[in-house]
Amino acid sequence: LSRIEALDGDVNAFTVVFAQQAREAAHRVERDLAAGAPVGELAGIPVAIKDHIWLAGELATNGSRALAEFRPDRDAVPVARIKASDAIIVGKTNNPEFCYRGYTANELFGVTRNPWNLDRTPGGSSGGSAAVAQAGDPVRNSSAQLNSSLSLVLEQSSGWRASRVFQPTDWEGFCAAFASSRIRFQARSTWRNSVFV
Repeated sequence: LSRIEALDGDVNAFTVVFAQQAREAAHRVERDLAAGAPVGELAGIPVAIKDHIWLAGELATNGSRALAEFRPDRDAVPVARIKASDAIIVGKTNNPEFCYRGYTANELFGVTRNPWNLDRTPGGSSGGSAAVAQAGDPVRNSSAQLNSSLSLVLEQSSGWRASRVFQPTDWEGFCAAFASSRIRFQARSTWRNSVFV
């Protein structure tokens, strides 16, 4: 979280960061582990959710002024499953308006930049997700590292970025407009995705 705070001003991958909620969830997982209580399969792993995917009570703007104040009353199916597995949701990531461009920029949250070269795009429609996944690779650019731990990004498409994508199933119902879209996990490497299999 401190790396996100320090560096996301340049990259602009996140639309919102849930710092307090993420810390509370992490402490809860730590307490459960210390007590020997059962924890979910993704316990303690930080996760970012793409802006347009529903997270109950949180903005799901789809990068559009038309939905600038929209807050769904329920979680999308994959979000509910991620919560049930004790992953730590750290925030939501930027996408172009209605996820309809090969680069990530919109009037609500601005331009998302490629963490390897801030003059370039991380692509789209999951540019925020790609930037989060790629910014953590210290081999490529240690100064743009958003997080130092294993991260998972829930997103809709991998596009043409240098990320590895794992699509476990055809999860449906993450929002009414895209009920038949496929949800994928995106990480910096195939190994990181294999952790979630």
